[in-house]
Amino acid sequence: MKYYILEDSTGDEIGNTYPQTDGMSNNYKFKKIDSVSNLPILKAPKVIPDLNSVMLGKGSNLTDIVSSALFNSYSFLVNSKLKALMTKFNLPKHAFFEATLLKYGSDVKENYFLFHLQESHSTFIDFTKSSFSTLRIPPWELPNWDYEKTPIEINSHDDLVIKDKELESFKNIVPDRLKLVDNFDHNLDLFTLRYLYGKILISERLKEALEINKISGFQITKPSYEISI
Repeated sequence: MKYYILEDSTGDEIGNTYPQTDGMSNNYKFKKIDSVSNLPILKAPKVIPDLNSVMLGKGSNLTDIVSSALFNSYSFLVNSKLKALMTKFNLPKHAFFEATLLKYGSDVKENYFLFHLQESHSTFIDFTKSSFSTLRIPPWELPNWDYEKTPIEINSHDDLVIKDKELESFKNIVPDRLKLVDNFDHNLDLFTLRYLYGKILISERLKEALEINKISGFQITKPSYEISI
């Protein structure tokens, strides 16, 4: 089974602003219980979040996937076209929460959904047969950046969590070789391995469907490491 990394697009299709959104509308109340600021990472929220309205940045284009700094990196905004496509595939625990996008100077709201992942599969890593390094990754493309890569020993999931907390700024844990345990659900078309760089992995089936349906707003890259099941 081949897997690929799914990431936000930073190309011309999104316009001249990344991420594409620019906060919430002026009258949004961040302190209420259903605020976006209370949306948990990789867990189901206690209440349905209020996502009315997310502001589209000036100079940003609407795409099928819309990038945003409002949400954690395990969530992204999708339109109804992409939502309908995704529901045809095998997904982990997740939810689609209704959202609206609003352009500056306009009263017309665009209907979107927040795709919110609610579980991680990093506990399914076989640490005895995997290897890792730390890699200095810039917050954006920088010329002459020193991509310093250093091997790191990680022996268990608990060890992974500890090592992640100890990381210096701009350092990420990246696999050199990744082995998943035998009882990992290899039918999944999308999953995430928390604490590892390359947040969301997708199957070749889903990759091909995104490309055939000309879904915009994303980029797909081949992992630099081998993934085996």
